[in-house]
Amino acid sequence: MFFSIKNLSLSLIFFTVLLTWSDCVYEERTVVVQISNNISQATDLMVHCKSKDDDLGAHVIPFSNTWQFHFRPNFWGTTLYFCKMVW
Repeated sequence: MFFSIKNLSLSLIFFTVLLTWSDCVYEERTVVVQISNNISQATDLMVHCKSKDDDLGAHVIPFSNTWQFHFRPNFWGTTLYFCKMVW
């Protein structure tokens, strides 16, 4: 028999420990990105942010205002957002 009770029990224990360890190591957190327009009084800032999976669209930020978004990084912490800014 390929799977014995002993191997199955050891596998379940291993996966339980692995899941517990990953919950301890990977702390779910939220990253907040805040973009402010402090260029000049007569200048609007246009911002377009996106990642591989999400396109947040274009946003116009008037002088002395801010715009923000938040995201949760992936398990490996390699989530990237790119923002194009035009003024």
